[in-house]
Amino acid sequence: MNKRFPVLSTVAYMLRIVGWLTVACGIIVVIIGFGRGGDYAWLMAGSGLIFNLWGLMTIASGEAIDVLFAIEENTRVACGPVAQAFGSTNKSSVQTAVAQEIIAPNAAGESPVNGPLFNMLRKQTHGKAVTFASIIGNQWTCFCGQKNTYDPNERIQNCERCQTNRDYAIKHCSVEAMQSLINTQS
Repeated sequence: MNKRFPVLSTVAYMLRIVGWLTVACGIIVVIIGFGRGGDYAWLMAGSGLIFNLWGLMTIASGEAIDVLFAIEENTRVACGPVAQAFGSTNKSSVQTAVAQEIIAPNAAGESPVNGPLFNMLRKQTHGKAVTFASIIGNQWTCFCGQKNTYDPNERIQNCERCQTNRDYAIKHCSVEAMQSLINTQS
């Protein structure tokens, strides 16, 4: 039973029970129809087949509700890291921890959050970026701050936290990307 939708879960369960009972009745009607013979045997057998089809459609309806529950649960599981990365669950602690770990002063002692490049990045990501996307050694860092394992042989790699594609993040959210964007705008 789905804890978020108990009434709908009960409806799905009841649809399956009623569907199987209807199929069982349909089978009995088909058997009796052919067993009796006579002028109305085909009518009775046809009614039984209609019962069977109706029962199977009812079972399918109950199963469809369960499939939708599974999709909803998978979506929640998949979106959990996204919600956490973008702060919709516990914004202050997640973003503060990520910002403290990832956004450090550069060699000159300047914080990247004060510059025009970072302001442009925040604008491009609708305020969700906490650092520039980059590849250093065998790690790539997403703009959400997540450090991911870099495998150049993998054609597609997504961020473990926000599911942003590696190539997209590097192409659109790196320092170089922001510099070229500022250069094209000026």
